[in-house]
This record gives sequence, C-alpha cells and structure tokens, in this order.
Amino acid sequence: MQARGTVEAISALGETRQLSRRSEIFEQDTILTGPAGFVQIRMVDSAIIALKANSEFVFNEYSFDGEGGAADRAIMGLVRGGFRTIDGLINSEEEYRVDT
Repeated sequence: MQARGTVEAISALGETRQLSRRSEIFEQDTILTGPAGFVQIRMVDSAIIALKANSEFVFNEYSFDGEGGAADRAIMGLVRGGFRTIDGLINSEEEYRVDT
C-alpha cells in the first residue's frame, strides 16, 4: 500500500485507524481519503486499487485462496469519489464486482 495525505480505515465495528505504507486492510473496512489524500492498494491476488482524494470505498467481501481457489471473491463498493483498478487473479464476473 502507498498512501499520501489523510487516509483512514473504519472497521465494521466503527474503529478508525490511520493508514500508511504497508498497512493492512480487512474485509468490511471502509477506506476514506481526505481532500489531499490518495491511496494505492495492492491486493493479495495482485489486483491494484487506487483511490483519489475525497473518496469512500468499502471492501464488502474479499477472500482469496490462491489461483483457481473455489472461494475466491471480491465484492467492493464505491460510495463516493473516484478510483482506478487493475484486476488480479480474481477476475470473473461472478467473483469480482464493484458497486457504485
């Protein structure tokens, strides 16, 4: 992970933590970037997600058991803001989705 400016994660329990280089992100985390914030997240399946300033992004479901794993799934949501993504090994329509 690379982060610049204010980048926070809010857990499913409502706990807020500041994110910086090499911070971990968990399923059900909501990622917030501030007015000058930017974050680039590399997922374990090699996908890359980049969030622009003033964005809110939710990792609803994420599981990766390795290439060809039966339980591989990435369901995410963009609440506001902007993002770019390059998919990784989770890339079928049934397994990978970003809701907006």
